[in-house]
Amino acid sequence: MIAFPCGPWGPLLRLNPRVNLHEIQAEGEVLLKFALELAAIQADGGGHYLLKNPQPSGAWKHPEMAKVLDEHDHRLACFHQCRFGLRGNIGLHQRPRKLPRPVGLQADFWMESLALAIMLTSR
Repeated sequence: MIAFPCGPWGPLLRLNPRVNLHEIQAEGEVLLKFALELAAIQADGGGHYLLKNPQPSGAWKHPEMAKVLDEHDHRLACFHQCRFGLRGNIGLHQRPRKLPRPVGLQADFWMESLALAIMLTSR
């Protein structure tokens, strides 16, 4: 599981005219690229990986992310965390997530189990 900060890529930040979005995303890009490097190392070694970030994150549209997703033929699993019981002070959270995985990975059941583990550890 490779997670990188979602803050620089969030939809609310993109709507805030008082922040320097370019500067914030340039700082976030360092960790995004590092996450992609880790994924490449894992794939080159014959291993598997999952990248984790919220579904509406602008990181999924970043040119280097798009290149990795295209080159390695990924499937995307999109789900809401409330499906796995994530709760806050006022009830269930919908927080949509997106998890790409390489196609060769048998992941239907595995993704469900992993997603549940993610939800339980991100409370």
